[in-house]
Amino acid sequence: MIDQESFYSEVGQRIKSARLRRSMSQEQLGERLGLSRASIANIENGRQKLLAHMIVEVSEVLLVPVWEILPSVVSSAEMELEHQLGELPEDQQAFVNSALKTLG
Repeated sequence: MIDQESFYSEVGQRIKSARLRRSMSQEQLGERLGLSRASIANIENGRQKLLAHMIVEVSEVLLVPVWEILPSVVSSAEMELEHQLGELPEDQQAFVNSALKTLG
């Protein structure tokens, strides 16, 4: 069984990291998701849990695959792909993410 507190804390850290890589403020992310800046801060600090559909929406807005946000589903191969993908220009990252989503 997973430790929910640690899980949501890690989810929040991953969202924050992806948001900062996109040079997006908490307010901007909140606007795109229909949430307040305070809600984004609470999510990033692990105090507010996300419903499954919101995790998908966050990944779409931040242009990251869902597995980058969900720590318990990240394999070592996916972590290596994430690292390599992070070194690509943003337009190429978006293309690869789109292709991966299409593949399922």
